[in-house]
Amino acid sequence: MKTIVKTAMALSLAIGLAATFTDSAEAKRKSCAMLGGKGTGALAEIAKDQALWQLEDAAKAYGGKAAGKAKVTCGYQLVVSECSVKQRYCK
Repeated sequence: MKTIVKTAMALSLAIGLAATFTDSAEAKRKSCAMLGGKGTGALAEIAKDQALWQLEDAAKAYGGKAAGKAKVTCGYQLVVSECSVKQRYCK
């Protein structure tokens, strides 16, 4: 009889601990967002720098860490260059 009670108590303790750690894992699930920035300038390098600065500001406001590389795309509009940057950030 004592063995059955001890086994039942140990089993309930194990189930309780498993439930606790399962809830903790779900609570720590990462939330991610795609952040970006745009810049314009006479040269492509200036536009790229402006876009990267905007991305940096957005990342500071979001408060996460970068996940992967930043994707930079640049194009020319009449006399100026326009660049946009996108990167995934996770908390």
